[in-house]
Amino acid sequence: MKIEFENENKVALEDFNSDYFNSRGAELYRDEEYETAIEYYRIAAAMGNVQSLANLGYCYYYGRGCKRDLKLAYAYFKMAARFKNTDALYKLSTMYEHGKGVKKNDEIAEYYLMTAFQSLNELPDTAKLEYPSVLFAMGKKFLAIGEEEGDFEVAYTLLRSAQEGYEFQISQGCHYYEKMLEEVEEILKRDCFDSYWDEDEDESFLN
Repeated sequence: MKIEFENENKVALEDFNSDYFNSRGAELYRDEEYETAIEYYRIAAAMGNVQSLANLGYCYYYGRGCKRDLKLAYAYFKMAARFKNTDALYKLSTMYEHGKGVKKNDEIAEYYLMTAFQSLNELPDTAKLEYPSVLFAMGKKFLAIGEEEGDFEVAYTLLRSAQEGYEFQISQGCHYYEKMLEEVEEILKRDCFDSYWDEDEDESFLN
């Protein structure tokens, strides 16, 4: 679908409003109108919108609205990562972790994941719900640490936050997160988290 520059589109273009074009692209992406979403993202990116660079990376990574191209996805993620974009940093970590579009490198994957997680410290707690996959990845890392040291508290907190984040995103129409939510919920059913679930139930009762 070709974008027509009338009404809101025309005003946003005249105002050089990149946030409008990125937000409109995100709405279309959630509605699975990927080809049109890409056009909006491209306009926003041309205006310097960093989030749209990352969003274009996702489109090319998954082949949504375009032919899948991991090298192009990598290029978009790298551009956005220069500005500490959390989505781009996280996706670069997964590309290096699994060797998709790049040579597998666990050290670089770790660097990008930790940088993505650190970027969340600058956000309010409610905004962190927009990045459940970063929380999920960190939760799994602390779960591995907990299996060695017998302390699962941090892992539980991160996984619960990821669960809440995925539920929030799905409620906003991002149904492609449903599989990830199922994975988080399965991990949270493990025996090592039983005592933490009990504490949550006690706190709910007291409130």
